[in-house]
Amino acid sequence: MSDLHNQIASQHTGLDRLIGRLPGFRGYQDATDRRAADRLIREHIGHALHDQYDALMSASKAVLSSPGGLSSMGELGNVQTKMQTFINRVNTAMPGYAGFYDAVKVGPAELQKLYDFDATLLGFVDQFKEKIAALQTAITSKEGLNAAIAALDTLTNEANTAFGARENVIVGIH
Repeated sequence: MSDLHNQIASQHTGLDRLIGRLPGFRGYQDATDRRAADRLIREHIGHALHDQYDALMSASKAVLSSPGGLSSMGELGNVQTKMQTFINRVNTAMPGYAGFYDAVKVGPAELQKLYDFDATLLGFVDQFKEKIAALQTAITSKEGLNAAIAALDTLTNEANTAFGARENVIVGIH
């Protein structure tokens, strides 16, 4: 994740580099770059999760239209709600790098933990893709639907718990 910060920092113009040599300004610029990197990471994760949510909604429609599918909609609706909550938390998260005057300070060690959490969150995208594909297979084969929904439910719980840990790093509750 720090590669993204380095990429943003390397794109500065000559004027940016000149201003960066001014005493005290470099730290401000680094904070701005880190905020931009954090925002880009979370936007990417949010978009990727939204794509998976759309796939889940399509699968839900298939479940509903299948014989006996209505009986599974309660559990599947809970999964949808938890996944949407996770996506909303990612999209509206507190920035992972606090500025000079911000009430919450995030130092380099905490920032690295945040990037590690964000890498984990990105891994959840692949896990959702896998579990939703398993749900779609269960719908098509008419076998294992409840197990596929239960696996998605477990994953949504894990994702929301992991995101809670990210927020704890920001507010200092390690």
